[in-house]
This record gives sequence, structure tokens and C-alpha cells, in this order.
Amino acid sequence: MNTKRANAIDNLVAGRIRAYRQQLGITQANVAEKLGISFQQLQKYEKGVNRIGAGRLFEIAAVLRVPIQALFPESEPTAAQASRRAEELKAISDFLASVDGWRLCRSFLQVDDLRKRKKIIALVQEIAETAASGKDRP
Repeated sequence: MNTKRANAIDNLVAGRIRAYRQQLGITQANVAEKLGISFQQLQKYEKGVNRIGAGRLFEIAAVLRVPIQALFPESEPTAAQASRRAEELKAISDFLASVDGWRLCRSFLQVDDLRKRKKIIALVQEIAETAASGKDRP
């Protein structure tokens, strides 16, 4: 077994790094510059291609202004759970990088009323559940 290869937890951490960076609205190049690495190296970290050492992970958390624990799972997931979570984070990250994702997020952030935000979330969840159950098909 090659212990140097990224595993499901590494991929989960990578996805969280990317999500926090995007949430802050900063580029890979900006983060990489602050870390003293190339943006390609940061790309590899965010994609889970390269594992991240403890010291570098500490530096990344500081640049992203999050506690290092925020980059890890809340509880100890099984490998399958971590893998599903990593896939989910990748899908979310990919969606946020899309034009529709960007427009949806920007519009949602313009809604200041917390009750309206909760209603929007409930509506989208209901639509998703209906779609998943196949009830919205003709």
C-alpha cells in the first residue's frame, strides 16, 4: 500500500480548502503567493492530487482565516462516508464555479431577510426531493 497517495480524508480536506478560498473570493494565485508556493502546487492541493503536510495545512488555515479543525470532518467518518462527502464537496465546488452557480449565489446573498432565505432554501430542497423521487417526471 502506498501511504503517500491521497485518501478520502485528504480529498475532503482539499475540497474544504477550495470552498473556503472561494468563499473568501480570493484566487489560487493569491493564496499561493501568501504561502510562498506556485499556484500549480495549490491547485494540486485543492484537487487532492498532492497530500498536505501538517505545517503547510496550518499555514493554509491561517491564510484562509479559519481554525485548522474547520478543514477536517466533524467526526471520524468511514472511508465510504469521507469519499461521498469529498464527491459532494467537489460537486458543490464545481457548481459554484459555473455561471448558474455564481448567479444563484450572488442573488441569494442579496436577500437580507432571514425568513425569505429560509423559504428559498425550503423551496429548493422540496424541488430537489421531488426530482430525486421521480415525482416531477411526466
